[in-house]
Amino acid sequence: MSNDNKSAAAKTVLYVMGTSYSGSSLLNALLDNQPGIRGLGEAHYFGKPGSQVYCAACKVLVLECEFKKTLLPSALDLYDKVFAADPETQVLVNASKHPSLLWRPPIPPGVRAAAVVLAKSPHAFAHSYGVHHPESGSVPAWLTEWFEVHVLLLRCLARAAHSILALDREEPAIPPELTCVLQYRHLATDTAGVVQQICKMLGQPFDPQAMQLWGHAKGTHTVGGNYAVLCQR
Repeated sequence: MSNDNKSAAAKTVLYVMGTSYSGSSLLNALLDNQPGIRGLGEAHYFGKPGSQVYCAACKVLVLECEFKKTLLPSALDLYDKVFAADPETQVLVNASKHPSLLWRPPIPPGVRAAAVVLAKSPHAFAHSYGVHHPESGSVPAWLTEWFEVHVLLLRCLARAAHSILALDREEPAIPPELTCVLQYRHLATDTAGVVQQICKMLGQPFDPQAMQLWGHAKGTHTVGGNYAVLCQR
């Protein structure tokens, strides 16, 4: 078997990292439409007691989700259960965003870890924050400066996540060839190109016909994020 085929056959968990309003829900939905990939959304909520977020498939709180009921209380078996239920799935997307939520739930032995960091410029973030939180008034200058530094930290994290988070643990490293940093503006203006780039990194086929925003044709149990909010409404 060639290295390319081995790469394509490897089960993988893809972490999508970034701040709020970074496009993680959009990317999760787009990848979920691609063959061999399922977007679980903010997957850490499967193992969080008292979660008040919705499951997009069941259209109920995740605590009442039929799939959630089959998991261990801490959802340690989440990835194993999804891979076992659908052998055609090669990649699971965890769009929990915050770097501290890497490895929640933990990745099973033999499964690769990959990472995509979605970055927004400080001005773009300030605009999005103001739109979603009009009561907050203008965004303080210190927040803009902090976010600019935060973007740099995220870039470093994407390249060295194994050094920062897995150094003292028995968790899989994220190799450089399975990490990438993407600007939100590129996701917004060249959506198909970005999705194709990620599929190529993962060794997965890209289907241009699957570029439907909120298709959710697979019925994946996606939790959290904007799609689940729409289901809640």
